[in-house]
Amino acid sequence: MQRLLLLILLALACALPAIAPAAAPDEHDRPNFVIFIADDQGEGDLGCYGHPVLKTPNIDRLAAEGMRFDRAFLTISSCSPTRCSFLTGRYPHNTGAEDLHDPLPADQKTLARYLRGAGFHCMSVGKWHLGEAERPNWDRVVECAGRDTADEALTLIKERPQDKPFFFWVATKDPHRPFDDDAVPEPHDPARVIVPPYLPDHPLIRKEIAQYYDEITRFDGHVGRIRAELERQGVLDRTFVVYL
Repeated sequence: MQRLLLLILLALACALPAIAPAAAPDEHDRPNFVIFIADDQGEGDLGCYGHPVLKTPNIDRLAAEGMRFDRAFLTISSCSPTRCSFLTGRYPHNTGAEDLHDPLPADQKTLARYLRGAGFHCMSVGKWHLGEAERPNWDRVVECAGRDTADEALTLIKERPQDKPFFFWVATKDPHRPFDDDAVPEPHDPARVIVPPYLPDHPLIRKEIAQYYDEITRFDGHVGRIRAELERQGVLDRTFVVYL
């Protein structure tokens, strides 16, 4: 997690001479950042990690064309503390928001706070879970259900200022209970799911795992749609894309 923040900040250090007193560069020379973050997705539940059933071609393409981190982990497996840690680069017990639903205190400095101060247009879509004190550090915050992630994200991408680089936090609510029954047109077959050894092999368990797979597949489709729009706008080649 800290390496992710370091990679982004190193890229900024190379690409943001505007922070120095010297003349500001062309805004179009500065990189954009898109961070996709799934909600309750388990480690390894992607095609690029060898899952025998899940089909995630869009996320697999990101892995194939970029870098795949096999030893990256966070010290807490809980929604809001995880997000606060990712955005601050700090351990959960150092953010002041180490428990579920704790709001991030106003004195904590996030990527959005740094980037907005450096002239970036900062957007968040999907699951917020960061508290009210963090909202002023973003230009746009749109909360929505998992099924609406791509539609809302595409609206924000199309409405963003064209003369600014952007930081986009795409925090879907997929996959998360309660699962949608109609998440994808071709749902997974419960008979083919992989039941973890710590769960009983029961039809109800298989059904829920199949729905979990469906929501991962749905978000994979959203990743593909958002990527296609970035490509259509001609900004994909100067955009760092990270999937968590």
